Amino acid sequence: MATATGGQDHWSSRFAFLMAAIGSAVGLGNLWRFPFQTGQNGGSAFVFVYLICVVAIALPILIAELSVGRHKGLSAIGSTRNLAIDSGRSPNWAIAGVVATIAAFLIVCTYSVIAGQVMAYSAMAFMGEFTTAASEARGDDPLPLYGALWQRIAWHAAFMGATIIVVSRGLHGGIERVVTILMPLFFVMLAGLAVFALVTGDAAAAMAYLFSPRFDEIGPSTVIAALGKHRRFGRHHSRSRHPRRDRGGLNDLPDCVRRGFGPGRRRQSDF
Repeated sequence: MATATGGQDHWSSRFAFLMAAIGSAVGLGNLWRFPFQTGQNGGSAFVFVYLICVVAIALPILIAELSVGRHKGLSAIGSTRNLAIDSGRSPNWAIAGVVATIAAFLIVCTYSVIAGQVMAYSAMAFMGEFTTAASEARGDDPLPLYGALWQRIAWHAAFMGATIIVVSRGLHGGIERVVTILMPLFFVMLAGLAVFALVTGDAAAAMAYLFSPRFDEIGPSTVIAALGKHRRFGRHHSRSRHPRRDRGGLNDLPDCVRRGFGPGRRRQSDF
């Protein structure tokens, strides 16, 4: 049952929250980039480094974001600033919220273009444009639905329009309704792709490439690659059962604010 307290909408169920959180964190990178990145960086040895990064870096950031978001219930900038002021610390902590807001805007700019391309390629796949016969017949001609500049702009605009419609309908009528349908469908699609790959490809070679531990291949680039997989983890998982509050929990450490270690402040002896 959807509830609202003090003008703030709450998640109607834990399932809806989980679907939204997973949907904001799981993307194309997890679908196509992570497998070959794992194989190229030591197989299961890379997964081991990845899990260390989860526990040592991503999880603390996630907890910090949830704490800030639940405590203040404002925007990213307002929450970090007010939390610092309430704690008697420098309001310059608002810089963390500013950086996170800019980062979110840049992510939207990038992913909206990619999402429009995905929509176009999905339509062309259903039209059979990627079959051998169609490819040979087309030759060097551009793709029919994504060749011209105006077509790319149109697909980008279509995705942004759909996004605006969903967001404008609010938490319960928009975001929850969409994620509780699309995310289960995504899991079904992912399972289907995995089964298809195992049946039609060389499953044994693929599993060996992905999961055989090769610790001799671990190096600085491997650690950087593993860290790169977490660049969105905390930021997008900062959604509690109070979604508007969560906008404040962005890349900040409440204990640092509480104990005075931050912009414009010297570290106190009790830190």
